[in-house]
Amino acid sequence: MRTFILCLGAQKAGTTWLFKQLIKSPHYSKGFSKEYHLFDTLYLDQEFDAKEKVRQRIKNYPFQNEKNFVAKHETVMAGFYTNPERYYDYFDSILEDGGFTSDITPSYSGLPAERLAEIRVGFEKRGINLRVVFLLREPILRVESAIKMNLRRKGALRSTKSEILAEKILKNLNSPPDLLRGDYRQICNQIDLAFSENDVFYGFYETLFTSAEVKRLSDFLGLPTSLFDVEEKINASPRSFYYSERELSLFRAMVEERYRFVADRFTFDLNHWDQAVSASIRRL
Repeated sequence: MRTFILCLGAQKAGTTWLFKQLIKSPHYSKGFSKEYHLFDTLYLDQEFDAKEKVRQRIKNYPFQNEKNFVAKHETVMAGFYTNPERYYDYFDSILEDGGFTSDITPSYSGLPAERLAEIRVGFEKRGINLRVVFLLREPILRVESAIKMNLRRKGALRSTKSEILAEKILKNLNSPPDLLRGDYRQICNQIDLAFSENDVFYGFYETLFTSAEVKRLSDFLGLPTSLFDVEEKINASPRSFYYSERELSLFRAMVEERYRFVADRFTFDLNHWDQAVSASIRRL
């Protein structure tokens, strides 16, 4: 059996950690990127140049040691944009029996059910087993982490004060980019419409790095538990930003619907989210 792992997000919810674990396996069929950004480029309005983003991903790919690797695969990717069937054909060509590979593109979370169903059919037609993963994270801290990532890339994180970061969080919560990646009700509804429940793994960042969740994830993917290192935290940093109780109360009100959805839909203890947020309270 050949397996394709489609991770739809969420951004800043453990997707890079997942990729780093998968590529350790000798059965991982090495493509040319972690994130292919095909379907978001074709079907979603993007605030960034997705093709340039893929170019950067190719350059940073752990296995890109082949001569002319970047130029060669930029051409391959261009073919995907021209005819998406080539995307499925490409993975069909690199997947060996018993092997697996992945596309971990967090902004795929914004795809509607009909586009997700097209992806499912594309792999079904080629006899490839599709495993879908969606990871959720407390929505305030997910946005905070995304903002910090962007500031870090600009070299501005260290000079940013908590008050400024709070303003940025307030501005970004419930913005179109936030909802694209973090409107959990909408995203899960679209996933449910497109895939069988047995083909989807829903997990939570706050409990992902535990033996019980790793066992559940490894069983779902059909991979050995020993592949997953819960001690290896990717892009993790100690807390250095703190907010007033008033600021956190404002943030919390803005994401209340997401909390309610998670409480209604999943057997997940929301205390994990409350405790994570409370760690960012400014103590006087």
